[in-house]
Amino acid sequence: MTVFSALSDPTRMEMLDMIIGREEVGCAEFDDHFPLSKSTISYHTKILNAAGLIETRREGRLFFYRPNLEELRAEFPALVAQLTGSG
Repeated sequence: MTVFSALSDPTRMEMLDMIIGREEVGCAEFDDHFPLSKSTISYHTKILNAAGLIETRREGRLFFYRPNLEELRAEFPALVAQLTGSG
């Protein structure tokens, strides 16, 4: 999955924006925020993870998501600046 494919979906963009804005988001927050099934939310987070945009941490049965923008920053600094609001 490429970064641009992952970012082409508005739901994934909103998820990534939440993760960047809060530094870490739990799966329950996505369940509360998005009118989607848990399997659809999981699908979107797997795509963001496969593209290298987020890292996933598991704690018991819960998953937590953090931004993973360091590699992206080296290749696409302008994109990261846009995503993080620092540019």
